[in-house]
Amino acid sequence: MTTDELASLDDDSAPAQEAVALLRVAEGLKTAYPALPPEAVDAAVASAHEAFHEARIRAFIPILVERRARILLGAVDRDATRQESEPGRQDRTHCEAH
Repeated sequence: MTTDELASLDDDSAPAQEAVALLRVAEGLKTAYPALPPEAVDAAVASAHEAFHEARIRAFIPILVERRARILLGAVDRDATRQESEPGRQDRTHCEAH
């Protein structure tokens, strides 16, 4: 959710509170995963949030989104770290597949 979209919501509304909480989650994850592009963190948060779009009880959505996004980002971060530590690994995998 963009800053403009946040401004259009009533400050006391549940959607506004959830949106602010999700922005804080994204900022915290960007700090926790500095090697990943901010866009990747935003995408992980959006993907995790989408999983809960039909949830009727919204109170724990930010916590659940953070947990799910951390799992996604952890996998991406591990893959990126593994590829950096094993030069040529990607090339070998590509060659073996063909």
